[in-house]
Amino acid sequence: MTTARLDADVLRTLRKARELLADPARWTRNALARAVTPEHNLSCSPRDPTATCWCLRGALHKVAPDRDAAWRAEYYLEVAAAADIASFNDTATHAQVLAVLDEALHARA
Repeated sequence: MTTARLDADVLRTLRKARELLADPARWTRNALARAVTPEHNLSCSPRDPTATCWCLRGALHKVAPDRDAAWRAEYYLEVAAAADIASFNDTATHAQVLAVLDEALHARA
């Protein structure tokens, strides 16, 4: 895969993750993803079709075309957050998570 293609995939991944997490109901902490119903709140894989909310890392892995793009996008988020994104996600507010995505998108654009 060429660098230009990967960069386009990373930018697309960051944009899609931002769109996915824009609604606070689609964001979670302490799990990559959750399948939330009135009866259950279960951790699940980010690509599980029953998933209804994702953490920052989980959102990347749901929307990325491949693992390489997800990991590369994660790198840009860690630079923007100045922290491991799992730890950041689990201690940040929803607004802070969106701000880090916006900062990473600005750096990639």
